[in-house]
Amino acid sequence: FHVGQAAELLRRISQNAKPGTLLAYIMPQTILDSKKAAGLRKELLTGFEWQEILRLPDKVFEKADVETAILFGRKLPSPKRSSATRCLHVWDGDVERFRSTGKATVEQERSAERMLEEEEASMLTPDLVELWDFCKREGYPELDTVAAVGHGFLYHSESKADEDGNRLFPEGEFQKVPKKTKGYELGFFNWFQAPDTHLLPKLDWINTNPKAVAAERAGFTAGVPQVVMNYVRVQRGPWRIKAYLDAEGHRACSDFLTIRSRSDVWDLRCIWALLNSPVANAYTFSHSAKKHIFSSRLKRLPVPVLGLHDAQELRRKVDTYIKRARELFPVFRAKSERPQKTASNLAQVYFPGFAPDKAVNASTELQDLLGAIDLAILRLYRFPPALERRLLDYFGGFERVGVPFQQTEYYPAGFQGGNTLAELLAITANWDTYNQRRIELIEQEEDRSLTKDEEAELVHLQHLATLRRRLVAPYPMAELDAEIERLKKEGKWTE
Repeated sequence: FHVGQAAELLRRISQNAKPGTLLAYIMPQTILDSKKAAGLRKELLTGFEWQEILRLPDKVFEKADVETAILFGRKLPSPKRSSATRCLHVWDGDVERFRSTGKATVEQERSAERMLEEEEASMLTPDLVELWDFCKREGYPELDTVAAVGHGFLYHSESKADEDGNRLFPEGEFQKVPKKTKGYELGFFNWFQAPDTHLLPKLDWINTNPKAVAAERAGFTAGVPQVVMNYVRVQRGPWRIKAYLDAEGHRACSDFLTIRSRSDVWDLRCIWALLNSPVANAYTFSHSAKKHIFSSRLKRLPVPVLGLHDAQELRRKVDTYIKRARELFPVFRAKSERPQKTASNLAQVYFPGFAPDKAVNASTELQDLLGAIDLAILRLYRFPPALERRLLDYFGGFERVGVPFQQTEYYPAGFQGGNTLAELLAITANWDTYNQRRIELIEQEEDRSLTKDEEAELVHLQHLATLRRRLVAPYPMAELDAEIERLKKEGKWTE
């Protein structure tokens, strides 16, 4: 069922429906935000009261190989202000749970008036919508203002001919060859087995003859330093970007997007940090669950203001991480070449050649260094703590891509009290430093009175100490709750 046909059918149904008509319509998810359907959406948002918009992954319906959406609504007698619409999003791994319980992965509300304010009157309410609304209120510019986002170039097929039977690809030439050859140069040909992000994707000898190219696009330009990243998502979950620093500016084929800085402050290292951050990954996933990461969407990624000092610190952190990662893990090994993951050899999966204890230490070191980069990016956005925690929890249960260590969460599931990545790193990677300062202030408090600033600092450090205890030795909350209930029934517990 073609998207255009589905949109036209929905238009006819909506226009001919009588006031009070209840409508449930299954359609390709693209109709929710495609430019071509903008006029239809405006009619739907003003003429109907929508109780629910449900987004589903592909293959939920037997013959649907695209992401689908279901609209549930009622035709209004006249255009008027409607109540909020429930916007549900079911992720790929949660389909069975949704079938049995009716609970979606993400459940939010959005008014028709707010949807009409969106560009093209989009009815696709992204996950973490409050986060992106915050960015709009803060007036953050888009990625396109600090970097040129482009697509890799596309070759003609080596075998296809034009309508006159003439071969499109130059005779005797190939898209790539196995060794250095005149007319070929090193470039990024395909995404197969792309390594971790401190390295570079595989370079092949690719054809540079313009006659072999069907669409040059940005990727055909060589010699411009850039960040390259995947055009096709790395995985179905929210970690979907692998971005690489390419200082030489190799040509890149259609499997890649190219991002080239046009800002003195947002240089390539800062862009690398941004694109590999939880913000960019959440943005691309929450706005579209499609297979591809379109340059038109990436261009609209909200970018915080970056001052010169913060930029210098961010570059230093990126340099430190990449240098150390290359020292510890200089050669990429495909997953098929790595040992099977088990509790006993997990560190060896990521750090072959290290003794188990050294491998664990190396893994922790790199995770802490990358955590410091994530923290630097999040501090620039200045999200309210509760929103930042929602962003961090968005990645719970999904393995981070492009890193030589295993990360499947930020805060442990169900952990309470902490909200920000700064707090998490303070009670893990940087705990020794924070705890030493806490001890110093406690000793000063015993010897003399503290200043007001020192008192506030000690209160914060004591709060971190509480979080630390919960993290390393969590209370058995289920058992405690059960015991409290027992005492209440016996009349021995009062709130």
